[in-house]
Amino acid sequence: MLIQQAKIYIIMKKLIFIALAVFMFSSCVRDNFITETFFPDSFTEVYRVYRRDWRRGNDAVHGVHFFYEFTERALTSDVWRYGAMQAFLIYNRAGRERISPLPFSDFFVDNNGVRWEEHLTVEFSPQTITFIMKNNDQIHERPFFDYYEFMVRFVW
Repeated sequence: MLIQQAKIYIIMKKLIFIALAVFMFSSCVRDNFITETFFPDSFTEVYRVYRRDWRRGNDAVHGVHFFYEFTERALTSDVWRYGAMQAFLIYNRAGRERISPLPFSDFFVDNNGVRWEEHLTVEFSPQTITFIMKNNDQIHERPFFDYYEFMVRFVW
């Protein structure tokens, strides 16, 4: 009986060894993974709006505001519906060029010591980009700077 148990023990060791070997060699097969990187289509453009070009608007949604529209053919209905759109203000502060995502607010003090704010934002619709500037308290003054630069990016 002891010899029979020893034979069973040796057979069990062999079976365990074979099972481990099969598991190790079959699970370590190197697959041919796809290493191709996917780059979505993208579009980047810089727009400049001069002080004289802002148009004054007054409606229930925005109140008194200034706006300027650009026609952009790259902003198709599909990009507008399924893509991602971003807009940034490009500006200089302390001698360094910076970008900040829209909406963006900046504060100023006028010649009378009154502090006021300019708020810049953007709206997208197919083939149209509209930049909007609002002053706080519905001040009707023109934009503060001679021009504003905006960078727009679409990814689809």
